[in-house]
Amino acid sequence: TALQAAPVVVPISTDSLTGRGVSSYDFTFTYNASTLTYTGIDQTGTLSSGMVVTVSSTPGVLVISGFSNTVLAGSGTLLKLNFTASGPIGSSSTLNFTNFMFNEGVPCVITTNGNFSIISGTIEGTVTYLNSLATRFVPGTLLTATGAVTVTDTTDVNGEYDLIGLGNSAYTVTPSKTGDVQSAVTGTDSARIAQHVVGISPFNPGGGAFKSADVSGTGGITSFDAALIARYAANLPNSGSSGTWRFEPVSRPYTLAQVQSGISGQDYAAILMGDVTGNWGGSVNPTRPALAEGERPMRVSAPSISAPVGTEVSIPVEIQDTTGKEIISYEFDLTFDPTVLEPAANTADLAGTISEGYSATVNSTESGRIRVVVFGANPLAGNGQLLKLKFNVIGGVGSESTLVWETFDINEGGVNFEVMNGRVAVREASNDAGIAGRVLNAIGQPVSGAIVTLVDMNGQTRTARASSLGNFRFAELTVGQTYTISVSAKRYTFASQTISVTDDAVNLDLIAEQ
Repeated sequence: TALQAAPVVVPISTDSLTGRGVSSYDFTFTYNASTLTYTGIDQTGTLSSGMVVTVSSTPGVLVISGFSNTVLAGSGTLLKLNFTASGPIGSSSTLNFTNFMFNEGVPCVITTNGNFSIISGTIEGTVTYLNSLATRFVPGTLLTATGAVTVTDTTDVNGEYDLIGLGNSAYTVTPSKTGDVQSAVTGTDSARIAQHVVGISPFNPGGGAFKSADVSGTGGITSFDAALIARYAANLPNSGSSGTWRFEPVSRPYTLAQVQSGISGQDYAAILMGDVTGNWGGSVNPTRPALAEGERPMRVSAPSISAPVGTEVSIPVEIQDTTGKEIISYEFDLTFDPTVLEPAANTADLAGTISEGYSATVNSTESGRIRVVVFGANPLAGNGQLLKLKFNVIGGVGSESTLVWETFDINEGGVNFEVMNGRVAVREASNDAGIAGRVLNAIGQPVSGAIVTLVDMNGQTRTARASSLGNFRFAELTVGQTYTISVSAKRYTFASQTISVTDDAVNLDLIAEQ
């Protein structure tokens, strides 16, 4: 084989001639003149060196005669025939002996013919991941060369590809890739977009994070992109281009001359849309930090509670101190018994929790399972309620459902924590409920003597005075009713709160705004 217009050397080889008395040869050699053009012979370094060799050449036929006054010895190349590959890419020629004779027929000869083809050059390069500080190769990328003959190749573990066997035409090469997301698109990517939008940690314009963030395809980056990525992380449809692959450049054109000669260094940069943090190809779940002796991991827990049949239950998910852990997102899959519980309209309630102000995306389409993605621009701080999960209690009295964390991820790893499952038991409905809690200032100290006022749906008012420890309680309330609670204190102001009583015992902390 040879590239188009390249010189071609056809060696005529022989077995050992030692002791056979050979001093001459005559043969006719045929070839396809539309593929090869004869340019001469070369005796240098061959068994014919020093012989008198005569060639009669017409297009497609060579008649060759050689003789010497000494006998030949040894094996190897008898003679080299020189050509130019003058045909188009893909053309070929058989290389035939129509006859071959040593001396006047002794020793006898068996000949083997050959074949020649004109091939194209090779287009080759490497595909690497754009949004990564360290070089990461992207295997499994399909490179498609479109031209006279479609040729494909898939990158190996080093991101390398070779397009071989191109036809006699100009070509366009296009990279593509599907799947292989490696759980790299998460709520943390949404949180990073939120930080960019509010100016906490803006992306470098034109950088990998900037390019992977525009999943809406509008050319800019907004909170809408964060919402689309959260939908993808929650396995919901209509998530823009999240989880798809883009490449720079999109494709490359090649002239026939480039195809004929071949070209290397044709590299591409791969972008996984939505992977703003750039953790694809690295450790999706980094090693959790080591704990000091006697230290326990941060705990995330669901409670074991009872709830009246036919009501909406609010399940507080508690978390230990998050301060300084730079938590900007969390996501989880929670399973439950669908014959006992069904997700309420506002399944993930962030109001009054340390996640208040964050965005929550919920996928409750699968029976017995919810997937929740929560993210925000500012890191979580403090401990207490992470969020509240709300369900309608549909099971019979005495039935129960375990609450199992199938998965729970904080950020994209790097936080040491553990989860504890919960349980909801169904009991008889009650009309004797109560609201109890504490009145606290902004730094968590009790506000004694504060007046707590409760107003029901009919406008009836009740008051209670906070104790020296800030405690208050209202009894004989009705399950299923909604109440408005306000606080009056000399040195503090409080925002009013509306509480739906879904259990016979509601705990509520009233915290001053200033």
